[in-house]
Amino acid sequence: MARVELPELRTSHSKTFRLDDGRLQVELSAKWPIHYLDANGLWQDCDPALRSDTRVSEYDLACRKTWSSVTRLAKRSPQPVRIERGGCKLTYRAQGVANVQGVVEGNKLFFADAWPDADLIWYAVPEGLRKEIVLKSPSAPASYSFLVELQDLELRQDDDGVVRAWAGPFPAFEIYRPWVHDANGVYGPATVALRTEGGKQYLDLAIDPAWLSDPARVFPVVLDPTVIQPDAAAGKDTYVNSGSPTSNYGTSNAMYCGLVTPTEYRALIQFDLSGISSPFRAADIHLYTYWAGSGTTVSIHKVTSSWDEATVTWGTQPSFDGTALDTEDVSVIQWDIWSILALAEGWRNGSITNNGALLKLASGTSYCRFYSSDEVTNPTLRPKFVYELDVVPVATPTSPTGTEASPGTVADDVSPTLAWSYSDSEGDPQAKYQVQLQTADGLSTILDTGEVASANAYHNCSANLLDYGTDYRWRVRVHDGYGWGSWSAWQYFECILSAPTGLTATPDSANAEIDLSWAAHAGEDLAGYHVYRKLQGAGDATYTRLDLTLVTSTTYTDDTAASGTAYTYAVTAVADDGYESAKSAGVNGTVVFSGYWVGAVQVKLRPGRGWEHVRRTSENLTLTGTANVQDYGYGPRRVRLTLRYDSQAERQSLLDLFPAGQAVSYRDEQGFVLRGKVSGNVDETIIETPETAHGWLTFTLTETEASV
Repeated sequence: MARVELPELRTSHSKTFRLDDGRLQVELSAKWPIHYLDANGLWQDCDPALRSDTRVSEYDLACRKTWSSVTRLAKRSPQPVRIERGGCKLTYRAQGVANVQGVVEGNKLFFADAWPDADLIWYAVPEGLRKEIVLKSPSAPASYSFLVELQDLELRQDDDGVVRAWAGPFPAFEIYRPWVHDANGVYGPATVALRTEGGKQYLDLAIDPAWLSDPARVFPVVLDPTVIQPDAAAGKDTYVNSGSPTSNYGTSNAMYCGLVTPTEYRALIQFDLSGISSPFRAADIHLYTYWAGSGTTVSIHKVTSSWDEATVTWGTQPSFDGTALDTEDVSVIQWDIWSILALAEGWRNGSITNNGALLKLASGTSYCRFYSSDEVTNPTLRPKFVYELDVVPVATPTSPTGTEASPGTVADDVSPTLAWSYSDSEGDPQAKYQVQLQTADGLSTILDTGEVASANAYHNCSANLLDYGTDYRWRVRVHDGYGWGSWSAWQYFECILSAPTGLTATPDSANAEIDLSWAAHAGEDLAGYHVYRKLQGAGDATYTRLDLTLVTSTTYTDDTAASGTAYTYAVTAVADDGYESAKSAGVNGTVVFSGYWVGAVQVKLRPGRGWEHVRRTSENLTLTGTANVQDYGYGPRRVRLTLRYDSQAERQSLLDLFPAGQAVSYRDEQGFVLRGKVSGNVDETIIETPETAHGWLTFTLTETEASV
């Protein structure tokens, strides 16, 4: 399958590729970086090739395109070799070497016969500087020394045997115990020691003379002391050897696996998968096989205990699951691949502890060699963890949102806009979307847009699509031009009318009423309003509706308020379908009828009987009462009259009398409205009212004095 790299998704240890079907494929290195940051902050391929560079005296070669160090070399031995990092410098000068012209090959500087029958090879690699001393015969020296010069560094050998160059509290470089092996891949003991002599420091490398002189030794023999930066990823790889059960091969440039009777080799490898959030669609370990015997089949297994690359041996190797996850018939000079999807996904999501994997001979009687993460001649052939992701765009609903137990709300709108945020880890724009809208129980689909070609991260519902007071749910998925993302989680909401606002209550004492007004409501499908009243301080459950028919304006007059009684008013909004909003915030209102109260006079009316104070015509009933009004020094007074039913003494209504000629209105407690006009003067008060529709009852006309 063809693939294209996405450079913008590079990290220090990984490359990401787009496959034909839109999936992503990522190659992750086990230990060392494969990219470096350039001056513009962009990840570039590490390129350890040696190039001409004479900017620094004594040096004519440099490697600058590596992780975080610069390596400088000179083509002629015994000129120095230097590695630089952040202003710190560590310089090697090989001791006792011949004056030899070096040969440059890529990242390698080769000095033939630098010592008698021994070659010196320097390698620039992404993580630092590596060297090999190749002993071509038993007559080659068994020990070698290098003068070490430091700038802003302190060199010391720690208890673990590693020589470290310290920059303050941090190690800038580490020089591990060298490894040595012969042409048959048989490893032997070698040491590194830090020596101070004459105020100078030397690194002394030595091979065990007995091992080197063993008649079984097959030359050439390779000695490898390595200088690296100690900031590798948490990944690691090595191998263990039953023939040397206490030997560690953590810095070897190879991993052996298989059988060289009676010796068995097993390889161990571990990758750091932290920070990978998306599930794997595929996950493989790729190892480059550079030597293999025929008929070698290698299986891979889950490691079930921890191990340390720098100390693990055959005798201390970790436990592993005996069931093979995959097997591979390995072949020379190719990448061999083992699939570990279930195991890798467990590592990624944390359900399985990441102790890495073990490779061992599954069948056959031979062995193979893989390049390890410490391979120097071609770092691109180091082990890789290759995984594929269904990396798809993500739509995250933003409005409306809510859960089934706690739905959100859409106020005053039954044609809502459904909105989401769009994200795509590769930066691809949204190409399409699809929205589904249902009743909250999922039994009825209100809307399914199908595939809509649009970059808009919203969808406007058509007019009057929904109903107030009903719970709904919706979800969305998006397409980035390569594939669909997953459906978002269902979002639950209800369309509501918000309560009216701006309610005010204005007492009108002259007309014995309270005038209400409020802000016009902007809700879709609004039909009108209801007006409610309760006694001030009473519970909300005591609200009673005042209007007999829906109020379609934003004002209402309460002409039934009792003088001096404190009320609280509220208003609701009502939709076309009868849905009613919550009540507005309550406002208080009290009206006191105007006028002065004076002494008392009673006039009785009885059906069918005449009386000098009663005059009945076809249209009006005139009630005349004469009160003995005292002056009291206050001047003219008005008269307030109370009409009381003799047969219903507990029911009382008030009617204000105003200056002559002013219209008045009165609603009795049975709901009948009397309207009239005041006439007469201070000493004689006349009320003219239309005849009531409920017939005549006995009334008492009472005048009562009140303070002024």
